[in-house]
Amino acid sequence: MRIERVGLRDLRPITETEFQKAIAACEKIKAIREGRHQYILDHKLDEGLLMPAGKYGPGGQFTSLANYAYDLVISGSYEIINHLRLYTHHFCGYSFAPFSNDLIIHPIPKDFDEQCDKLLKEPDQWVNAYIQLARNTAAHLLPVAPKTLGEIGWDVNGRIVNHDIFGWQEKLAYLDFSGILLGLRKRIGMGFGINILELGGGYGGLAYFFKAALPEANYFIVDLPESLLFSAVYLAITGGEFDHTIYDGTNLEQVLENNAGFKFISNFMFDDLVEPLKIDLMINTSGLPSMSLEQVEHYAAGIEKMLTGVLYEHNGVPPYSYKKILAAHFPARIGLSPSFAFPNMWGKSYADIATFLGTSLASLQGLAEDKKWTLYPLPQPTN
Repeated sequence: MRIERVGLRDLRPITETEFQKAIAACEKIKAIREGRHQYILDHKLDEGLLMPAGKYGPGGQFTSLANYAYDLVISGSYEIINHLRLYTHHFCGYSFAPFSNDLIIHPIPKDFDEQCDKLLKEPDQWVNAYIQLARNTAAHLLPVAPKTLGEIGWDVNGRIVNHDIFGWQEKLAYLDFSGILLGLRKRIGMGFGINILELGGGYGGLAYFFKAALPEANYFIVDLPESLLFSAVYLAITGGEFDHTIYDGTNLEQVLENNAGFKFISNFMFDDLVEPLKIDLMINTSGLPSMSLEQVEHYAAGIEKMLTGVLYEHNGVPPYSYKKILAAHFPARIGLSPSFAFPNMWGKSYADIATFLGTSLASLQGLAEDKKWTLYPLPQPTN
């Protein structure tokens, strides 16, 4: 097995065309963010509910870092956008610069690769974890990260691997293991369009890899505009073969079009989707614990109206009190691993989950026993 370091020196710089796509996304997101307060007033919305809160709110754990990263990227610098992944620490908690205590390195030192090389002599734990998981993962579900935008790490048989890439591989593996991907493929085979909604899309990594596995999906990302900027820019460059629509409050028909594209919706416009959009799968990974409980309730109530399939959440960090709110809206829960924390498949009923997975309610218990799933009448979080 060939394993080699991948540094900035090994990556493809983005083209001028790609840079201009990124700038166009920046300009749209900037305008939406600057118009947020007026939009909330005009639509008589609850500003306290829709502004950044929890870990991203005033005094929150990630607030200053997220705002700093946003300001850097929105500035429209080619150098920053060309190294976008070095500015995404606040999403995944992983630093690409082991030689510094700073979570974001700016400006990027000219000897960045050399400093990393001195400290990273051997593959890290994420490479080993990737190799172990890959042995039991279908080849088409192994992420192939684009070799650009500052995506550094280790080359394992032609695939870049790092902490974040392993995380997306793990989530795709669970989506496959759970039968969710098969359920979606069956719907595609029957000629249906499928709608995926990711609540909190981070820098766009999971969206990219999910679409590589199911390119036919319409993929909606709902997020704070401060975060939506990153996924919109990342996917504008890495997912250029798909349509991209950034919702500005006026182009809802375009957003709802069944075109297998990426659709970006700022959180304070989420309510516009609730009535007209039906979703087959809702995804949240690491985002719910970062929100206020009032925000979780708001999303859960909306998603209950929209969901025709299942909700997949994979949140491995506390607090877990948001699970009580999910249970009130989605009383059927299947734990896909022994840990209470992650991952979980939720539905309005076990009958709905069984139908989505293409099995009978009577067979669901046997399937759960075979796969060592846990069926919870109601989750019982400890905090």
